Amino acid sequence: MTYLKTNQKFNFKKLQLNHLRTLCYFTFLAVILTSCSSDDDSTTTNSDPETEYIQPTVVLTNGEEGIFDAVLGSPTLGTLNHQINAVAEDGFDTLTIYKVFDGNTTEYETIDTNHPNYISNSNEFTYELNYILNSENEVETELYFQAVITDVNGNSASLNFAEVNVRRPMTKSQVTVQTVNPPNGNITIPYYLHVNSTSHVSAVNHDTAVDVNLDQDIFAIFSVNESGFYLGSPNIIAEAVLTNGMQNKATTTFKEPVFSPSESLITSTYNIFDVYEIEQAYTYTPFTEANEQKAEQIDIVGSLFYFKTDDGRTGVLQTKSFDFDGQNASLTLDIFITQ
Repeated sequence: MTYLKTNQKFNFKKLQLNHLRTLCYFTFLAVILTSCSSDDDSTTTNSDPETEYIQPTVVLTNGEEGIFDAVLGSPTLGTLNHQINAVAEDGFDTLTIYKVFDGNTTEYETIDTNHPNYISNSNEFTYELNYILNSENEVETELYFQAVITDVNGNSASLNFAEVNVRRPMTKSQVTVQTVNPPNGNITIPYYLHVNSTSHVSAVNHDTAVDVNLDQDIFAIFSVNESGFYLGSPNIIAEAVLTNGMQNKATTTFKEPVFSPSESLITSTYNIFDVYEIEQAYTYTPFTEANEQKAEQIDIVGSLFYFKTDDGRTGVLQTKSFDFDGQNASLTLDIFITQ
């Protein structure tokens, strides 16, 4: 009897244990299924990835990258020749070229898919700028161009190009000045080199030199002393009879290059468009040991001097001919000067 009860009790506990194992199994299975279901739901509810656009590009493929030094009317420095390439990978819509002048932006040209030079279904366009500089208004005024490429999605890119510094050409003159030995202040003798507002150079006499409205434009005086004939800045002329009455005495500096006078004639070396060459030549030519406000030994045919005036004009002059009869001297000069 005792054995039977013990056996029944054991079987009951065994049955409970089996039920517990079964319950744990189904609970674990439910957790796994729920987890998988959650993973499936998260996968199906993710939104589509955003569309990735390829941004258009525009680059300079030919022409000056920095500021272009230009001269009005020059066959080589009077035109802006630049090339750009614009690409719109997602589809070409328009390429617009703007002109920026003195702070004002205006549309210069627009290329769309109907443009005669556009290739159908192409996603790029190569643009050639050929702009002739021919206006006085463009001189020393801000001027450049801007390209804007736009694709079919409305995305755009821009490029500033063809920035330019415009100068006027130089003037060329052949002028004859005179002096006497020793200088006597004769008011009829054209001792003086005068430059006007348009850089025209002329030889003038004493009456012009002492005119209060003109004397500041006298940039050199032809004189002679015990050292010989020379051109001098009015500020340092030792022969006082030549500057009596001048209220404004300009300061001009002269530089003589280190080559023989016979090696170069400015009329064959330079032309009126060589503005930047003349300015660079003056800048990089050192002053000699002589007075920097004098062009000495100017009576030697072929003598060449770079010079700079009070108001910033740069030039070059060369002795074309010299005549002297013992008292009266005549000096003919070829002169280029910037405006």
